[in-house]
Amino acid sequence: MGYQHISVLDISAAAIERAKDRLGERAIKVTWIVADASSFIPTEKYDFWHDRAAFHFLTDDRDIANYLETDFKSINPLGFLVIGTFSEQGPKKCSGIDIIQYS
Repeated sequence: MGYQHISVLDISAAAIERAKDRLGERAIKVTWIVADASSFIPTEKYDFWHDRAAFHFLTDDRDIANYLETDFKSINPLGFLVIGTFSEQGPKKCSGIDIIQYS
């Protein structure tokens, strides 16, 4: 669709490799980052930050605060932050791991 300067972050190097395999030749157009989202220190600013599977796993208040501070510092002033989480009516675990639910 013409998007450029795309970065993908995952704590799992194996997950990154699977994503690269799915993209095939297009994978070279992506910056791949293996890091823990709660302690990630970006080297650039982003126009769009989409978290579909990390935030709800952060259960420690310090990790949550660090993650949100990183987000807000790393998104351009007119950028967007989209976070997908589980609702208060959703499951209490994901992949067998405790999560936090949000209203």
